Amino acid sequence: MYLDILYAHGIIGFILGMIFLLGFAWWAGRHIRRALHDGGVAQRAAEAAGSLLHWRLTAWFYLGYLGWLVNGIFGHDFYRIWWLGLAMCSLGICIGGVVSGLAADGESIPGGGEER
Repeated sequence: MYLDILYAHGIIGFILGMIFLLGFAWWAGRHIRRALHDGGVAQRAAEAAGSLLHWRLTAWFYLGYLGWLVNGIFGHDFYRIWWLGLAMCSLGICIGGVVSGLAADGESIPGGGEER
């Protein structure tokens, strides 16, 4: 998959594509890891019972997206439209989960600005 992106879009397109694909993986992973481990899951679960479930479900969609990225290294014939669509749906649900989880936990939403 990565070689296909490289020869189809050139070096510049490949670099921009990898910044998009891997940048979201890094961003979401950082927030999910912090929400599940660093903040004290037991304390957060006592404050809001649904918060722990929300972050766990978001983590599963995140793992689905990471699985697609890893499969892109080894998968020969998996760069199909339906497989790409499924991966982008997982990415979109993961991003939505992170943003709504940050809002529910009272943290600032990256790039969200102020509400009026």
